[in-house]
Amino acid sequence: MFYNPAHQRQLPEVDQSLIWSTLLLLAFGFVMVYSASLAIAEADKGTGYRGSYFMVRHGVYLVMALAAGFTIFRVPMRAWQQMAPYLFIAGALALILVLIPGVGREVNGSRRWVSLGFITVQPSEFMKLFCVLYAADYTVRKAAFMSSFKRGFLPMLSVMLIVGTRLPAGSLAASYRSSSTWSRKM
Repeated sequence: MFYNPAHQRQLPEVDQSLIWSTLLLLAFGFVMVYSASLAIAEADKGTGYRGSYFMVRHGVYLVMALAAGFTIFRVPMRAWQQMAPYLFIAGALALILVLIPGVGREVNGSRRWVSLGFITVQPSEFMKLFCVLYAADYTVRKAAFMSSFKRGFLPMLSVMLIVGTRLPAGSLAASYRSSSTWSRKM
């Protein structure tokens, strides 16, 4: 009921070099977005001729991404392992949802986007993460069978190939990354 520091959940240890290199890359990318978009933003009526338009927009997205990343970092590994099969199924359903007219949005001749009103997302990007989570969960659950090609490797390979070839709208690069993620773990 009252605050007790002994019952406070400890954050897992973090790799300081990983944190600093990530922040350095984020800062570098932020500067690159500004320098690459300055002339375009100043010449475009849609941005109100503001040179900082894309930089501000990118900054907002960075803040949202860092907040989401910190929140996700707080979720225990056990919870990710328990959610992995459900996230994988949800991701597969989202890939199918893209194909439904009115739900899936076509951009540059390719139907692989879903509009959520305030943001447009590409389900295949989430599916890459879900494939990694599911493959890790599968590997842990079937550790006793992983030395057997038929009982350990083949079922997971077939699932990843089906999902990898099912990524919508001819995104060959996304298909390759999703289906090859698990095989690189092995």
